[in-house]
Amino acid sequence: MVLYKRRLQLRLYMLHHKLPMDPLCRFMMEYALPVNFKKEESIKMPGNKEMIYFINKGQAIAYSQSNQFQSWVRLIGPNSFFYDFQIDTEHRFQLLKWEALSPLEILAIPFHALQSNMNNFPNQWGKFISHLHQVDHERIEQMANLTSLKNQEKVDYMENNLPQIFIQTKYEHLAKFLGMSRESLNRIISKKNNCPSIF
Repeated sequence: MVLYKRRLQLRLYMLHHKLPMDPLCRFMMEYALPVNFKKEESIKMPGNKEMIYFINKGQAIAYSQSNQFQSWVRLIGPNSFFYDFQIDTEHRFQLLKWEALSPLEILAIPFHALQSNMNNFPNQWGKFISHLHQVDHERIEQMANLTSLKNQEKVDYMENNLPQIFIQTKYEHLAKFLGMSRESLNRIISKKNNCPSIF
C-alpha cells in the first residue's frame, strides 16, 4: 500500500509538470525504491550509487560539499526531485551533501538504470533532464535572491514565492535557512500577526 501511494504521488507530479508518462514515468516507478531516512541522517544509498530522489513526505536540506558548516544552500519539501550527482559539468553545478531535516519518506530512482532504459527515447530523457536542471536553477536563483535581501524582505519573499516551504518548516529551521536569528524571525512574524500582510 505504501509503495502504491508513493508511486501515485510521483505520477501526479509528472502529470502536473507535463512530463512524459510512458515509458519515462513507468520506468521510474519500476526502478524506484521506497526509502526512509531519520532526522539528520545523510541521504545516500549503499555503494554511493547515483540516484534521483523524489520526496513523498518530510523535508531535506543540502550543504555545499566544499564546506558543510556553511549555510544551507537548499531546503525542499514534498513533491520535489533532487539528485546527489553532477549531471552537466558545463553548468558547473556544485556537488551537494543532502540530509534529512525531518523524518523523510522518498522514492530513490537509480540514475544509470533509468538512463540506460531511456536510450531509445532521447527526447523524453532530454525533457526530464532539462526539468531537473530547471528546478535546480530556480532553487539557485531563489537562494541568490534571498541572500541579497534584508530580514523583513526575506520573510516577504518566502511568503510570496515559497509559501509551502514557509508552511512546512519549523521557525528555527526557517531562520537558519534565511540566515537570521530565531528571535529576529519571531519579531517579524509577530508584526505580521498584528497586521496580516498576506491579505
